[in-house]
Amino acid sequence: MSRLLIVVLLLFAPLTMAFAEVPLADFARHDSFDDASISPDGHYVALTIPLGNGRGVAIFDLRQGKLILKQTLGEDRLANGYLWASDERLVVSLAENFGELEAPFATGEMIAFNVDGSQQQYLFGFRGILPFNSTSTGARPGIARAVRAFGYPIRSLPKDPEHILISVEDFGDIAEKEKMTVFRMSVRNGMLDQALVAPISGTVRFVADDDGFVRYANGSDEQNRPHSYSRTPEQPAWSELPVAAGSTTRPMFLSNDNRRVFLRSDEGGRYDCLVEQQLADGARKVLACDDSSDLLDVVRSFDGNEPIAVRFQDGRQDVRLLDTDHPSREKLAVLLKAFPGQHLRISSTTRDGSKAIVLVDSDRNPGNFYLFDTQAIKAVQLVGRSSWLDPAVMPERRPIDFKARDGQRIRGYLTLPRGLEAKRLPMVVNPHGGPFQIRDDWNFDNEAAALASRGYAVLQVNFRGSGGYGRAFADAGKRRWATTMIDDIIDGTRWAIEQGYADPGRIGISGASYGGYAALMSGIREPDLFRSVVSFAGVFDLPKLKADSDISERRSGRNYIDESIGDSVDSLRAASPSSYIDRLKAPVFIVHGEEDERVPFNQAKELRKALKKADHPHEWLAVEAEGHGFYKPENRTLFLTRLIAFLDRTLAAAPTSAP
Repeated sequence: MSRLLIVVLLLFAPLTMAFAEVPLADFARHDSFDDASISPDGHYVALTIPLGNGRGVAIFDLRQGKLILKQTLGEDRLANGYLWASDERLVVSLAENFGELEAPFATGEMIAFNVDGSQQQYLFGFRGILPFNSTSTGARPGIARAVRAFGYPIRSLPKDPEHILISVEDFGDIAEKEKMTVFRMSVRNGMLDQALVAPISGTVRFVADDDGFVRYANGSDEQNRPHSYSRTPEQPAWSELPVAAGSTTRPMFLSNDNRRVFLRSDEGGRYDCLVEQQLADGARKVLACDDSSDLLDVVRSFDGNEPIAVRFQDGRQDVRLLDTDHPSREKLAVLLKAFPGQHLRISSTTRDGSKAIVLVDSDRNPGNFYLFDTQAIKAVQLVGRSSWLDPAVMPERRPIDFKARDGQRIRGYLTLPRGLEAKRLPMVVNPHGGPFQIRDDWNFDNEAAALASRGYAVLQVNFRGSGGYGRAFADAGKRRWATTMIDDIIDGTRWAIEQGYADPGRIGISGASYGGYAALMSGIREPDLFRSVVSFAGVFDLPKLKADSDISERRSGRNYIDESIGDSVDSLRAASPSSYIDRLKAPVFIVHGEEDERVPFNQAKELRKALKKADHPHEWLAVEAEGHGFYKPENRTLFLTRLIAFLDRTLAAAPTSAP
């Protein structure tokens, strides 16, 4: 088992030929496929695909070698996840797409259909029709109504393919008020049978065995203290387990013997680790940890229930095989050797573990899905996420790290144009959005690749507040939007100059959402360092954001602003670019979607008004019917075209050394 046979069968699109300059439209296109999951019997693969303004589901028949279904989910709607309930029936969780810059908003709804598109059924949610089981809800059979609740699939039930297990967060309609409830739900008509109620209020994560018996629950109380509970069929009452003081814990899956649960937990320390907990007595053991970054992912055995490797990402992703005698470990080792220098993720496996879907990607490769035969040790390439982008002509993405002005280690990535010496290049600093618990990583980045293809180096700094480097690092950005987080971006820019990568007189900064705010504030803080500023869906006035954003429609959103940005008008105004616009020197490119609800369009209009009043040079791109980021490929192409033209004008004529 030392070699892997790789067969390339591009079932949907051929590889492109390498060419000198990739059209910007190719970087603006959506991936053809986001995710892939194989059916339990290995006959079908479900994939998410772009359909209209949303993302639907495609079904590929592996026996026939052809696509047999393209299922739309509705306007601006997309699959938030899917679960094979049986060999031929798929349950899909829905989400709404409110903007390209934001993760899709899960609606808590579920639908189901067969692989041929037949027997489509809305199963659960607030806007559909849902039949109820009179024994679990008190409603008469046949009475249909929508429910004001969120549903979360827990797992399929191999011994009961007509049902899945779901948890429900409700406001008193069908579950115990303020406590999540677990139900068996019919995948044919959505009827519910209550299984049990969570031991505490709030959001609780459940882990169940193959029989659908919930053996583990984890959540936090009103004081944000973590709690874990277990139960067995012999002793079905909840029993509380010990939890490391101050830890954050997220359960992942049960062991094959149902006696252990595997957790992602920081154990009250600095970084998230892989932890094994015994359900009988709560004894915990750390299986894998890193001294500089959080656990990124766990690679499970092909039978699905034992960890065989872990992934961390300090710079490039680091896959570490665990000390186990499980036969899947050796097979994974063969896979890793076959794809050196790339990421590898087991997307899904069949019921018997004989086949798996494997995603392989890297900084230059947007990603390819392979069908891996675990018995023959053979991988067949199925589809490419973006097969029109040739990895051979994509730019390198180097992990970097440097010391900030206060000595804190800061990490990030530098994307470099191909064919040019990495010295005194024009550079675009590209702060990420979010900003909290979000990070730039070593994965393929369309915008950075597009800029590098036109000769620009691209610097992305994981400033404090970013995720992946421990809870303390993320918390260090709270209420420091305009100070420490901007300091880190500026320090990274100066590091790139000192290392000789960047021409100090040809540096621009471009970001979206918080990144747009950071671009403005960086240009204000260091007016002689940045020669151009691009604010895409950026925040200009924080008090107005708190008043107008959809964030403030929820108490949790208002609390987020108070805790993470500022809890008074004065503190928000002090952190707003609107208070210092007269300090800005660089020309500004303002980009915004007119239907943006996260950072409302009036933020862009107020910025333009202030720049006009100051007679400050600026350019404008507003697109109707777009939200927090541009979704339509033609609008994304327009943005990239205008962005590069703006950078060419503002940086090409800049002096070759900074004042």
